[in-house]
Amino acid sequence: MQIEYVLYDADGNQVGTALANTNHLKAGGSWKFEALGTVSPDQVVSWERSDVSGF
Repeated sequence: MQIEYVLYDADGNQVGTALANTNHLKAGGSWKFEALGTVSPDQVVSWERSDVSGF
């Protein structure tokens, strides 16, 4: 399973993405995750989930 976020700066410009993934998540299971971004956190003012996919 993978989850992806789009990251935005104060002007609403996309500055990067962040994602996390795991393997073997059971149906109905839960997962605690920390998405790793492509830019420094101090550049990010807002975000939105862009995709969730299963393997």
